[in-house]
Amino acid sequence: MNDDDVKNSENEPIETQTDVIAVDELASDDVNSEPKESSRLDMILECIRERKGRDVVVLDLRELTPVADYFVICSGTSSMHARSIAEHIELVCKKAGDYPFGVEGMKIGKWILMDYSTIIVHVFQDETRAFYNLERLWADAKRVETENEE
Repeated sequence: MNDDDVKNSENEPIETQTDVIAVDELASDDVNSEPKESSRLDMILECIRERKGRDVVVLDLRELTPVADYFVICSGTSSMHARSIAEHIELVCKKAGDYPFGVEGMKIGKWILMDYSTIIVHVFQDETRAFYNLERLWADAKRVETENEE
């Protein structure tokens, strides 16, 4: 079957999965995308340090899933502390022109998820982090060394 043969009910061409994959492959091979991603990751980590986020872990997911390139996981000591970390990340990233696709959990503050496309930030309270244990779920991911690690 030819791509031209795939049409919707109004006889308009439908974007095929092959087209989406090709675009994603081009985006990931773009030499300009890595510095932006690296600077975004550095900016997020700096925000976490500035707000005294604890137990920071960065997981490299690039070889495991197309969902995101990195998970950044950290803990706050309370819901107020977790919200403070997340709000600071959001503010600094917005000032740099980098807006999240979505932010969930800000009101309760037990697990705040921030979607920056290639980087997903998880800000937990300790008890919630231990319960979901994302580090164990994504144990196959490589850990990226951060300045907080020795």
